Amino acid sequence: MAEYKDFFVRFVDNDCSVKYASILFMHWKRKREVFELLGSFLCIELNYVKFPADLFPHIIKLFLRESSEPDTSIHASTMFFQIHYIFHNHLSSMGSRKALYMEKLLTVIAASRELDCSFSIEFMRLLITKIHPGSYDILTFELIERLNFIYEIKPELLENYMPGLLAGKTPMLLVNRIFGKYGIPLCALCYLVQWFRPRTQNLIERNLLTEIILGKSIRELTDNNIQITKKMVGFLTDYVPQRPLTLKMMFITAQLISRGISQKDAEVLSKINWFEIQPIYFFDIAPVLFTRLGNDFNRFQIVADFLGNLSADEKQQINIKTINIGTLFTLIENWTFNLNCPKHFSSLETKASGIAPMHFKSSDGEELCMLELRSNLDFYREGFLQKHCVLSYFKFAIKGNCHIFSLRKVSGDKPVLTIELRENQIIQVRGICNRLPNSEEETLVRSWADQNNIHYD
Repeated sequence: MAEYKDFFVRFVDNDCSVKYASILFMHWKRKREVFELLGSFLCIELNYVKFPADLFPHIIKLFLRESSEPDTSIHASTMFFQIHYIFHNHLSSMGSRKALYMEKLLTVIAASRELDCSFSIEFMRLLITKIHPGSYDILTFELIERLNFIYEIKPELLENYMPGLLAGKTPMLLVNRIFGKYGIPLCALCYLVQWFRPRTQNLIERNLLTEIILGKSIRELTDNNIQITKKMVGFLTDYVPQRPLTLKMMFITAQLISRGISQKDAEVLSKINWFEIQPIYFFDIAPVLFTRLGNDFNRFQIVADFLGNLSADEKQQINIKTINIGTLFTLIENWTFNLNCPKHFSSLETKASGIAPMHFKSSDGEELCMLELRSNLDFYREGFLQKHCVLSYFKFAIKGNCHIFSLRKVSGDKPVLTIELRENQIIQVRGICNRLPNSEEETLVRSWADQNNIHYD
């Protein structure tokens, strides 16, 4: 190996011609140890900068050609991974869309390794050979990650495409063409392309999407506890959500629309926590309750939290169609008061979301901090000081169904706002006694959401 290293040193120092470099590269391309040495040497010994820039286009072309042969793909890929920073600095010399595409792929590889999310060589080769040059510009890391999810479930969808013909001016068009005549419902396509996160999505959503990609009808999905009628299937086939929704939320939306609620209102209501309310009960009361509350989503959310914590017998004692609304909210106030009475807890903690605390300054100079509530004691204290029912959410949070954050004053550690985060979306923001945030608080929450790539309507 030492003789190879000396040879490369002389080769670089003498700035050999591209023609000579080509002969050298072709001569040694089938020797794995030489590939690995060259990659390591270029990265470590030469500190990414000394290798002749005019050789990079040729190495790229060799990679594209040689990686299609099984006995050399491991060699080419080893070098490809090891010297991606050098390529990143010199790919512009190729002066073509292919060069820009290769540069983008190198960036994706680097990002995937940092996130511990590696793509197979077979998948990377498909991206290089199947994508039409006109679609290079739309290939983001997020889209490639979703394409990889499709490939892992049903590889033939990408493999059967003719080289260079997988095209689309938008991610939606490109992914839709992958499914071709096979097709999937438009609602699932929207979710997959725009909002699905393969590394972080919960297991139920992953399973639902996997079954759809494998060809199951929406009515046959295993993990779906929401009854899907034929009318709903027809709606979901052509449904394009107006806001980010999970598949479960889309199914709830379709059910609510079938019961007379508008699409706009149904999409908002679909985000409410109904983990503990039986779906049939929810769909029976939602249209009546929403109308009686004057289509007020915020009041509806408060009632939903209350009903979700009642037993089946207690629910039966409350007739949503006839109960006085004032009486209903008196029941809710009493329930909230009892919920926040002093209690003895065995300390339990939820799983962390991974979102770090963030500090702000208000317009009057007050220092604020956004942090995640983890223990049941945290939830109890938040609910007690804010006079709302966040403690009832602990049973959801400990199962990983949601994460709760608190915007609080650093001085005195006093909460200002409580935020529910679910499926990377802010579901609700509440202050003391369930008040809504003012404009300045709204701006702070939106800033925090933007910093952490969280969706906030």
